[in-house]
Amino acid sequence: MPGISIYEELKKFDFNCIFLGKKGGIEEKIYKDYNVSYYLLPIYHPFSKGLKETMLFFVTFFYNIFKLLYLYLRFKPKALIATGNYFCILPILTMKIFSKPIYLLEQNTVLGRTVKYFSIFAEKVFLGFPIFNGYFLKKSKFVYTGNPLRREIKEESSEKREEKFCLILGGSLGAKKLVEIGIRLAEEFPNEYFLIQGGKKEDKIIIEKKNLKNVEIFNFRSNIQEYLKKAKLVIARAGGMTISEILYLNIPAIFVPYPFAKDNHQRKNAQYVAKRTGSFLCEENWEEMKKIFSLLLSNEELREKIKENMKKFIKKEGATLIAKFIAEKVKK
Repeated sequence: MPGISIYEELKKFDFNCIFLGKKGGIEEKIYKDYNVSYYLLPIYHPFSKGLKETMLFFVTFFYNIFKLLYLYLRFKPKALIATGNYFCILPILTMKIFSKPIYLLEQNTVLGRTVKYFSIFAEKVFLGFPIFNGYFLKKSKFVYTGNPLRREIKEESSEKREEKFCLILGGSLGAKKLVEIGIRLAEEFPNEYFLIQGGKKEDKIIIEKKNLKNVEIFNFRSNIQEYLKKAKLVIARAGGMTISEILYLNIPAIFVPYPFAKDNHQRKNAQYVAKRTGSFLCEENWEEMKKIFSLLLSNEELREKIKENMKKFIKKEGATLIAKFIAEKVKK
């Protein structure tokens, strides 16, 4: 999604973009939704905890390298914009072979491993939050732009929001724990309506068995703004882009860090934002969640205060700043 946002701004400078994504990943649906040119590669995590994934990385290594070389020779790209995860490693190395400029995006409050280790090859690293923790790295390579927000999110911010329901977001693959918490909240607060991102068949069966009329489960969708604009409050994981979109739309939030996130970055994201906006950090703990949810739901003054803090905190033009910087540096 951050790549889509930057692409839409780069079009204003008459640049075109080709997207690379992981075969079997959620990005294929997103690319189709936005009607962009894309190629999918079977790239696996080289440092996965699972032996199978690591082995598949090496099994597919030469295929992916030859495919990337082919794509480079075919399209002759002027630059690479890498959004930070392990998938970017081989494209970064390919562009480095041809001495082409590389730009990295760090969406979180701590530098991810790909950004940290491969920033030496980058012309510039764009930061989603004003934090720099790469003490051994060249600080001049890093610039705070804010995360690149989708056009649809920015369009929604100008409209008056209808605060109809409580929204629970587990991420692109859903989140079992958050679905469970959402269903329990629906039982405890029958006068509130809940929309829960989950989508698994068993989740819907549980709701039917409990005969809950105030909850709806939905699959991952790229146009999540349709739900965000009607949310009274949101419970969500604490990835950098998720936080940035919630802040931009000024939705009172409870952030639940994914406990197995690399370098505990989601917890650090949530801590950083909670301290500055008054939003809440909550672990996967039912009693704590119930207490915080009840407080936030019943205290309208608190919700309004959080909204005002969010308005002051979020940087809004990340995609524009990134695209303008690249357009000025890269010759057509």
